Amino acid sequence: MTEQCKEYAEVSLATYGETFAADCEVTETSRGIRFAGKCPRCSTFMTYDWVETYTRTTHSGPSAPAVGDGEQAVILCTCPKSHEGTPPDEEGCGAYWRMEVAAE
Repeated sequence: MTEQCKEYAEVSLATYGETFAADCEVTETSRGIRFAGKCPRCSTFMTYDWVETYTRTTHSGPSAPAVGDGEQAVILCTCPKSHEGTPPDEEGCGAYWRMEVAAE
């Protein structure tokens, strides 16, 4: 395991969101927002799709409400790197953090 390739651990530090935000690219998608940048824990490039609206063809009720200013998105590391101890059906190094999403 390299120095940057940390073991899987579900952990968050107060600095993760600010570190990720400094260099991440944000792109609007048809369902929400795509964040792209380096994970602040393992330093591996990753993308995370944050879904803010959805519809179900089998559901006749209203879709999820739109996101407003100040909404907090929880971002999970989804890097493709293999981290020792990663549970089955999981990806990334286990890091997670919050980012504020503001409407433009």
